[in-house]
Amino acid sequence: LYFGGAKKVEATNTGVAVYGNLTATGDIVPSYSDLRLKDVHSYGIENPLEKIMNIRTFKYIPNELAKSLGVVDNRVKVGLAAQDIQQVLPEAVGMAAIDDNYLSVSYERVVPLLVDCVKELKKEIMEYKKKDAEQSQ
Repeated sequence: LYFGGAKKVEATNTGVAVYGNLTATGDIVPSYSDLRLKDVHSYGIENPLEKIMNIRTFKYIPNELAKSLGVVDNRVKVGLAAQDIQQVLPEAVGMAAIDDNYLSVSYERVVPLLVDCVKELKKEIMEYKKKDAEQSQ
């Protein structure tokens, strides 16, 4: 599908490719989250705080290479490096939609790491509070 002479939507062997922004007036529903559809291999992410400490956050704009691949949005954004995520949570990294030579982060797959970090921090806080209460007696 073309608009103004530029390709906007195309069917691919894996689904549909959208060139430009994708806007939805309703919810975007992922494939599935229901536990009844999953064979769980293990619960929890091992050493979540160590993992999260190895992920850099930054503000960025697209460089010239990104622009040559069709990125047109020059606004400053915040993000993560796929290479950092790949080192600690490879399940959250895939091929970039703009070109299969580059990586992309599935941000929703990083959320479980963040949840386990909160749990770990809560556990540490509770241990400190228990030690503090014992010392106060």
